[in-house]
Amino acid sequence: MATVGSWNHLELAADEFTLRTVNFDLSNRYAPELWVKHTGKKVSKDRKLRLPAELTPVYEEYVKKYGINEIVFPYRPLHHLSR
Repeated sequence: MATVGSWNHLELAADEFTLRTVNFDLSNRYAPELWVKHTGKKVSKDRKLRLPAELTPVYEEYVKKYGINEIVFPYRPLHHLSR
């Protein structure tokens, strides 16, 4: 199991657009985990990451504040940012 400190941020950037609320296991507030799930041929790259305990309240606030129901980081094309 990888820890947050060993994340390859370039690799995670491609994954973050498919992260769903069901991928986060916050059942233990002191040891939250994230399941990074792949589909198709990349399913062997699935991994479970330990997250810092400090993430739990931040994540919960983010989900509440932005009304996140399923996709954690909804993708929006960059041209929407200039409007």
